[in-house]
Amino acid sequence: MKDYTKFVGFDVSKDSISVAVAVADTGRGEPRFLGNIPHTPEAIRKLMKKIGIPEQLHVCYEAGPTG
Repeated sequence: MKDYTKFVGFDVSKDSISVAVAVADTGRGEPRFLGNIPHTPEAIRKLMKKIGIPEQLHVCYEAGPTG
């Protein structure tokens, strides 16, 4: 099984989080927009479990004054 690094981007606002993912591999495509999730710890945990194992994930976020 090949190991991939997955880059997860969060655009954080007061009520929701927009999520995109890119897989680091030769010839990878554009980042995929996964949609919006509620701004709750439970929603983030559930999504991260679906995306991959912690060792594969690199996460960053962008937040304004309400995020």
